[in-house]
Amino acid sequence: PSSAVRSGRWKLIEHLEHGETELYDLERDLGETTNLAAKMPKQARQLKTMLDQWRNDVDAAMPTPR
Repeated sequence: PSSAVRSGRWKLIEHLEHGETELYDLERDLGETTNLAAKMPKQARQLKTMLDQWRNDVDAAMPTPR
C-alpha cells in the first residue's frame, strides 16, 4: 500500500508498509526514474506534511498491518 501527493512539478509517494518515501520532479522526470527524496529532504518533508494534513482533514482510512 502507498499514498501519493502532487504539488505543481513535485510528486511524493509514501510506501506505507516500510515508511519509505520517493520524491520526483515531474517537469524533468516524467517517467519517475530518479528518486530525489535524499537529495531534497526539505521538499520531501513539505509534501509529506501536505499528505499528512490531507489525511487528517478527510479522516482517511489507513491500512492495518497483517
